[in-house]
Amino acid sequence: MNLRRALLAAGVVVLVLLFVGGWLLVRPLFDRPSLRLLDYAADAADPASLTVRAERTCGDRIGRAEVVETDDRVEVTVPRTSSDPDAVCAAVYREWAVEVTLDKSLADRPVYDGGCLARGRADATCRLAASPR
Repeated sequence: MNLRRALLAAGVVVLVLLFVGGWLLVRPLFDRPSLRLLDYAADAADPASLTVRAERTCGDRIGRAEVVETDDRVEVTVPRTSSDPDAVCAAVYREWAVEVTLDKSLADRPVYDGGCLARGRADATCRLAASPR
């Protein structure tokens, strides 16, 4: 009888630890102040126009894309203004296309996820891949 109680208690402890550990691993995905950017496509007809694909949860409310341009790079951040706690989702993540207009042609400048850089990640990790349009 004592063995059963001990095993039950140990099982409850393991379940609680799994739940808490899982939440700690998943929580940062929902607490990001900006959306995670996946890649971008440049418009051949308008070299100052980009379409950036972002990953968002269905409850995300997003703001206008923020662009920082320098001579050697472009940083795009798509802020999350809030999250709708009452949203009911069939899928956790959705892709979202964000149109961005640059001040000058993209040319050979690389595009970076500004939110990724703001979280202290390395440039190589935050650089977006160009996708064919």
